[in-house]
Amino acid sequence: MHPSGSQGRHRFQRAVIAWKNTLVCAYPGERYGGLDKQGRDQFSLNGSDHYYDIRTSRARDPRRNRHGGGVRARGAPNYTFFAVETFVDELAHLAGVDPLEFRLRMLGGAPRLQNALRLVADRAGWDRRSSLPKNVGLGIAVSRRRRSVADLDRHCDPGPRRPDTGAVRVEKIWCAVDAGLVVNPDGVRNQMQGSLLFGLSNALKERATVKGGQIAQTNFHEYQLLRMNEMPDDVEVYVVQSTEYPTGVGEPGVTTVLPALSNANLRRQRSPVRTSPYLPDRVLKALREQKA
Repeated sequence: MHPSGSQGRHRFQRAVIAWKNTLVCAYPGERYGGLDKQGRDQFSLNGSDHYYDIRTSRARDPRRNRHGGGVRARGAPNYTFFAVETFVDELAHLAGVDPLEFRLRMLGGAPRLQNALRLVADRAGWDRRSSLPKNVGLGIAVSRRRRSVADLDRHCDPGPRRPDTGAVRVEKIWCAVDAGLVVNPDGVRNQMQGSLLFGLSNALKERATVKGGQIAQTNFHEYQLLRMNEMPDDVEVYVVQSTEYPTGVGEPGVTTVLPALSNANLRRQRSPVRTSPYLPDRVLKALREQKA
């Protein structure tokens, strides 16, 4: 900022200087040997100790009155990355900063993640998202746990793109993964595509309810999965060339697809849905709150 008639220059930058994440979760860490010296469950905390250049404090309620289990991404909980990555987008929105640029500014300590993020944004045409049709959004999310993953989802409302239905359809997914030295690129792409679609089904439809201390759903006629005709038209996976130590690729796609979907919705309609799965009634509720 350069005031007229003066020699002074002032620069104001909106940045995150502190981060507090209180995570309450029941997870059977002692069953898998996942407790640290303080008795905290490292499986459930994974993701909250994120990769951004922010001074971080975190806490966890140690109560274990229920047992949890893994949802494919057992060692990289999708619920934690969902909370972190959607919150980052909300911060970017409040600061009036592009969410891609907002992330890149805070990833100085994670160059591999920066690289994957730039790659997937370029392939997905992030800079051209303003030309998307009405009721179509593009969202981004990243995760890292011994590997770097960046994910972009393009989603829209189905049919004639009527937002009054509350239903959401993902048209396309772009993903870049840095898994270190890759021996079988086709195997990596297949694993990533499978985990992304698994996560998408979990994000859009899968929900279990408890009644009388038991899961109420008895089979797939009550526990809904994403059908073939509901799948995206395309899932593009880009494998980063690397000589780093090789890692697994079975889990990370599950952790990115839900926050990318949520962030696409946030940029499109400015109304966050902070609950998974992304059911039509929850989307409609967010739309009503936005109008109010």
